[in-house]
Amino acid sequence: MGFLSTISNKLGRVNPAQSNNEVQVNVANDKMNKRIQGIPPDVLHLLWFKDGLLKNIPDEMLKKNVINIGGYSMEFPIKGAIEPSAIGINDIIHKPSSPETVERPPYYPEYSQLSPEQRWIYLNWLKNIDSEINIGYVFIFYYGLERHLFFGDYEAAFDIALKLRMIHRNNSFLSYSSSAMIMACVLNNRGDLFLKLLNNINELDCMNVSPLYLLAKRALHMELFAPEIISLAKKVEFKNNTYIRDYRSIFQIHLENLLSNIDKQGGLDLVQYSPNESPLSREVISANFSLPSNQRCLEVPDISQHAEFKNTVQALLKQTHENVKKELQQSRKDGKAIIIDKTIQNPAREPDPVLKGNLLFEELDSHMFDKNLGNFNNSTCPSCGNKLIKIPLKKGKCKQCGNTILMKNNVFTEEKLLMTEEEASKLTDVEKEKYNRKYIMKLISSERLDIQKIAQRMTHESVSVENAVLDEIIDCVKNHKIKSNFGLARNSLLQAGQFLERSGKIEQAIRFYLAVCYFDSNGAQNGGHIRFNLETAFLAPGVIEMIDKIRQNEAIGIETLRIMFIEAAESERMADMPVAPLSAWNIFENELLG
Repeated sequence: MGFLSTISNKLGRVNPAQSNNEVQVNVANDKMNKRIQGIPPDVLHLLWFKDGLLKNIPDEMLKKNVINIGGYSMEFPIKGAIEPSAIGINDIIHKPSSPETVERPPYYPEYSQLSPEQRWIYLNWLKNIDSEINIGYVFIFYYGLERHLFFGDYEAAFDIALKLRMIHRNNSFLSYSSSAMIMACVLNNRGDLFLKLLNNINELDCMNVSPLYLLAKRALHMELFAPEIISLAKKVEFKNNTYIRDYRSIFQIHLENLLSNIDKQGGLDLVQYSPNESPLSREVISANFSLPSNQRCLEVPDISQHAEFKNTVQALLKQTHENVKKELQQSRKDGKAIIIDKTIQNPAREPDPVLKGNLLFEELDSHMFDKNLGNFNNSTCPSCGNKLIKIPLKKGKCKQCGNTILMKNNVFTEEKLLMTEEEASKLTDVEKEKYNRKYIMKLISSERLDIQKIAQRMTHESVSVENAVLDEIIDCVKNHKIKSNFGLARNSLLQAGQFLERSGKIEQAIRFYLAVCYFDSNGAQNGGHIRFNLETAFLAPGVIEMIDKIRQNEAIGIETLRIMFIEAAESERMADMPVAPLSAWNIFENELLG
């Protein structure tokens, strides 16, 4: 019997002869049926349900996984009851009239805290996970995949995760998923799956030879190859990286030749480097923020810092460096052209829309660095205009006039430029303006702010775009509260805090972060009759980390922080919040210091 048939039987409709209890059960089943209708079997199979006949999350710790690699044992427990991707029967769902206007999920998204409209968007996306969607929804689904990777149907979850990585190339998602998938390969001794992941990493060009990566290669009896060894140059403290930087392809060929002379497989065998003789490194293996830090992170032996390994890799890189040096010297002697990658012009790109101007920003002149583009293309000095014998890779001096020459990328088109120090300073100012504009526009988009209203504030109140945006976010917080969307209010407070911190207004920022923690301690919900739910209450680790970082940098004492917390909580307190400010502080203090 197929999986969908099994689900259909579980959620079968009642007949008139059934009892009232059976009718109530099947009413609940009909609710679940509507949620899963149209979701493909391979995706449905990997979803987690917190109640009803499809409930598949136990109420106790599931198990402890123990890994033994070369005599070194690692153990990590996974709790069963908390799962941010879990779907419930009674969660309210509402199809939005205009999905594109629905607010995006927050940082640290959780299914239960989505608005009814956001839940509809998420469940509708599950029908076709190949389609583009905000990365917050992808993370919600991925949290559930991680649970499978560690103790469920890891192979099915692995294949789906590979598919998601090809579609949603978000750096955080790629990093988190790589770690969890590597761990799944090690747990299940699946070198074949690890090879699949390595092919995916190569295709996405996102290699990170982390301590976990090295440990997996050793556990699965795989060798380390030239590109991986080159990427470790900095970690093993190989400092003479000129040829790696400027002639990487030639360097890699020479290293491959060297490895082939040492080992018939052309790689470096890791079995000789004991994990027990390697220092430990704390590695994040899970993106699932609901797990305690001791479950999200592992103390992993870092083979890259094994004394003998470092010496071996340094020796390989040093010998390769000498071999490349000899080839380049011979090429120059023979009069052969040597092309340095960094002196080849980049293809011109279309300027970023934020530089073209809109209601909030003036248009910037995209031709302001055309002279410097000509200097690069014609190999001329930006100061005196004389022909250059050699283009500097980063910084150099003109042999004619003695002035400094800097090579930079055009902020508008990414083309290479040759500039004076004064011109480079102007470019830096434009780059800062670009990234500030991009951040503001991203914030406006994520909070669904009205650009016209922001422009009107700027004009009528004579305020900067930053202040106008902040005022609009605060208005969003008020509107979310009026509509009983306290989870969304909490998210807007977090956005405001991050905006203030980025603007250098640290004391204001930490007060917003503390208010976020007060909402979190009360289990803020969106819509419906239940406004706060302690069963879903938890303090987001990322927010606590942000507060702790500010506390330490600004030397804020615990008593001062306590006063700030209670003031922030009192300013946001609603009459039906189940946790009082002082009680919430006690919870927060335990998480912060514990």
